[in-house]
Amino acid sequence: MSTERKKLLETSTYRGAPRNPATVNRYFSSLSGALRYALRNLRWIDENPCLNLLKLKETPKERRVLTGDEEMRLLQACKESHSPYLYCITLIALTTGARKGEILALKWDCIDFEQRLAHIRDSKNGRPRRIALVDSVTEELRRLYGIRQTVNPVVSKLTSKPVRSNVGRAVLPGEISLPSYKINMICLFESP
Repeated sequence: MSTERKKLLETSTYRGAPRNPATVNRYFSSLSGALRYALRNLRWIDENPCLNLLKLKETPKERRVLTGDEEMRLLQACKESHSPYLYCITLIALTTGARKGEILALKWDCIDFEQRLAHIRDSKNGRPRRIALVDSVTEELRRLYGIRQTVNPVVSKLTSKPVRSNVGRAVLPGEISLPSYKINMICLFESP
């Protein structure tokens, strides 16, 4: 198996780029899972040849943090967006580190304006948690609360449809180079 792994690492992807060691590790992890199923459940094989393979060393992805100036431009672009929720969602993401799903699932009864807390009922690990809200977030939430529709218990009526228009035009070309993963991470989403 190690020779096959070496061949896979040395061959290019279908786009002609060199194959990443992390990709090879994922391929062999998937193959090992299938072989484990064939071994334990189907009894088609006597041993899993992937079992004792050591993983290839992976290079960690570089994480870039926005500068203060980039954050200000991003927030300004979100304010100028057609969505009344985009600025607040981006502000929550930047100041709390909450995940996209947690922010989009917030309901008004989860916001404690007096103690400046948001109660996340369903987090990634399955346990509820609380996040502290800074003054600017609570002010923006109060503004949205004032214009909310009384029948809608959700803080934002947003979906996971990426915004490529306002923020992309106002922030990206030439002014700041923001990696796409960062844009997706900070929930640049608006309603259809």
